[in-house]
Amino acid sequence: MLYLRCAGNKLTALDLSNNAFLMELRCNDNLLETLILGDKFLLDDLRCQNNYLTSLDVSGNTALWRLDCNNNNLTEINTAALDTKYLDVYKLQTLDCANNKITSLNLSNNPGLQYLYCQNNALEDIDISNNPDLIYFDCNGNNISGNLDVSSCSELETLLCFSNDLDTLDVSNNIMLKDLECNYNKLTSLDVSKNTGLTDLRCGGAFLSALDVSANTALISLDCSSNDLRTLDLSKNTSLAHLTCNNNKIRSLYVISYDLSGWGFMTDMNRYVGDSEQNQQYKGIRQRQRRD
Repeated sequence: MLYLRCAGNKLTALDLSNNAFLMELRCNDNLLETLILGDKFLLDDLRCQNNYLTSLDVSGNTALWRLDCNNNNLTEINTAALDTKYLDVYKLQTLDCANNKITSLNLSNNPGLQYLYCQNNALEDIDISNNPDLIYFDCNGNNISGNLDVSSCSELETLLCFSNDLDTLDVSNNIMLKDLECNYNKLTSLDVSKNTGLTDLRCGGAFLSALDVSANTALISLDCSSNDLRTLDLSKNTSLAHLTCNNNKIRSLYVISYDLSGWGFMTDMNRYVGDSEQNQQYKGIRQRQRRD
């Protein structure tokens, strides 16, 4: 047997140790408590998510390029053996181990990893310094404290690290970044001046007293709510369509000088004041609309 797809049943155990030539296994959405794989030198796609597995041995499955064990009861996942190259490209590219109970994750032997989903676990730190090809990285809902080092991930486009205990985050090397969600951490500063392609920024629920997005002219959505901001200059953000800045101390909000309400532009702010030319023009338009 080369392919086995038995998802969406009520299997509680699956022993495939005698199926040496299996290439693809999809046993997700069962009631599996036991999954025995054995040595499968051809198995490159394993999807066993949404089960009740407490352990998973993939040491004999060195050809895996995708491993999805999301939403089980795993406390660890060992990917050290998944370091195989094919035509000079490392095999393991996608790892989804989210929604488990994993306390540590060693990815040093997986330099070809491009998509990493490890959110909603019990991680206190994570080292991705040997994963330079990462494009998508989601580690939200863990207990990661201090600094999250993403400096080696120059190809990173999406970083979701919200709901942790981070107090510093340096994304200056991540010039390809488009989506950054670092809300609900302990950040006191955030520099996104090098991330000129950023389209979605969520940094609410932190301790930011200033936020400079003047270089982020591609920004479409910004959530900076529940910080300590006193002023917010959005005059350069001509593509902005969604803004949430409630629960700050904002007394000056600078936006572009034409009305964006017809574009579904959402502004939820503490106070709209200031004497800049942009603000005066914007307020004048709003007042004329009310009279009309």
